[in-house]
Amino acid sequence: MSTRGPLRDRLDRFLMESRATVEGLDESELAVFVDFLRSAPRRVVFGLGRSGDMLRAFADGLVTSSHETRVLFTPGVGRIRETDILLLASATASSSTLGALAEEGRGRGGRVALITANALSPLARSAAARLTLPPLLSQTAEPGGEGAALASMQLRFDHALLFVLDAIAHEMGARYDDHG
Repeated sequence: MSTRGPLRDRLDRFLMESRATVEGLDESELAVFVDFLRSAPRRVVFGLGRSGDMLRAFADGLVTSSHETRVLFTPGVGRIRETDILLLASATASSSTLGALAEEGRGRGGRVALITANALSPLARSAAARLTLPPLLSQTAEPGGEGAALASMQLRFDHALLFVLDAIAHEMGARYDDHG
């Protein structure tokens, strides 16, 4: 009989936290968000850090199901068209880079979709569509203070974001296969 080690405990905690976040999703908000993403002829994704990595993987999944999707690797809007949806993801939705990109994208006629844990941020309030991943706050004080707590919240957001984006990509692909 093997004993569980700290790595297995950490994996179990990550799964538990992601499940709690996903179970807290508003089903109607999720359905509206997916329909919104499907409504555009083309999606453009941009994100910073791990959230950006997840969005790039999501874009790849959409392309393989014949949904036109572009990835911005730098925050310039020159490639955003009037009918595009600019998809952003950020736990705090407080990045000035994302805010400026969203504003410029809207200025070119694009519509902004945002996945965040902070539904009250100015970026979240100004998005045409928003999916809120409920923030799972730590039950214990994080070693290292507020900065460590924010990093821990970001990690939990990114874990849940991966599951949610993967499910959305599969849903959009399945709908395309059924009706495409």
